[in-house]
Amino acid sequence: MIDSKRCFKTSAIATVAVTACYGVSAGTIVNVDLTGVSNEGAVANDLPGLVGDSVFAKWNAVSSNAEVTNLLDEDGVATTVSFDIDDATTNTFSGGGGVNDFFRGYTFLQGGPGVSTPDQGAFTIGGLDNAKTYNIVFYATWDFIDAGSEFSLDGGTTWKLSDGVPSVSNAAFIEGQSYVLFTDVAPTAGEIDGLWRTTLEGDSTAHRGPFNGFQIQEVPEPGSLALLTAGALCTLRRRRD
Repeated sequence: MIDSKRCFKTSAIATVAVTACYGVSAGTIVNVDLTGVSNEGAVANDLPGLVGDSVFAKWNAVSSNAEVTNLLDEDGVATTVSFDIDDATTNTFSGGGGVNDFFRGYTFLQGGPGVSTPDQGAFTIGGLDNAKTYNIVFYATWDFIDAGSEFSLDGGTTWKLSDGVPSVSNAAFIEGQSYVLFTDVAPTAGEIDGLWRTTLEGDSTAHRGPFNGFQIQEVPEPGSLALLTAGALCTLRRRRD
């Protein structure tokens, strides 16, 4: 059995490089939990995630539309990454999160029965390095059957759907059901702007549009891949044990 804490430390050491001018080093991961509980995940809450360490990673709590700055990376170290969600009137924060209950914490666009026009919200991830690209996982589901969200990072030209199935609060992570993935996204002026919206059901009524959280990871430079290999293998082996 691999010592998970030692494995995590090895991976972290392998992936951390000199901090770039925007405060995010190669391979750095920032986790954000959108929740109605103001202190959920603020410093040391453990939440599962597809990217990085699923046991010891730190998550940042966001429980209002106010911009949050200097978000912590998964090791608990402050960065210059920021997050700002728009002030849409249908935008509400609710619930709480937890190791086995991640999808009970969310913000959402109202939608719902009888609504024939999708609601739409916007957000900005800032404090990024223009010379880097980023992988981003957006989580979207909850324990209601009429839940589903689409995300876009190109102003609405292309949308990716997370349809909310199977709509339970402790659902497994399945692409297209509980999350969507964008890879190698390049920021502009240190920012990545995004949209999310409710989806239409077969009867042309809008789903509620949940947004549970996201993870953003700086794509390592080619020269860093050799260093990452040992840490990545360690993480994979630990998760299988």
